[in-house]
Amino acid sequence: KQAQIGVNEAQDIAKKLSLKAFEGGYKVMIIWMAEEMHPSAANKLLKLLEEPPDKTVFILIVEDDEQLLPTIKSRCQPVQFH
Repeated sequence: KQAQIGVNEAQDIAKKLSLKAFEGGYKVMIIWMAEEMHPSAANKLLKLLEEPPDKTVFILIVEDDEQLLPTIKSRCQPVQFH
């Protein structure tokens, strides 16, 4: 079975980001293997990526950035690690 980030996970992310930060004021959401995101989940997260809540940082980790949806990719700042 191949891992895929579905709509339910996208809803969980949105719900968790609506909570207050516990300490430090910043909320960080790390999405591992973001290229495996189902298109419907990506569309759900697109609004959050366009207009993130105050003091919110998204880190999308991908192995192949060419597989990331162009709408998501256009809203990110790429940083490569070798």
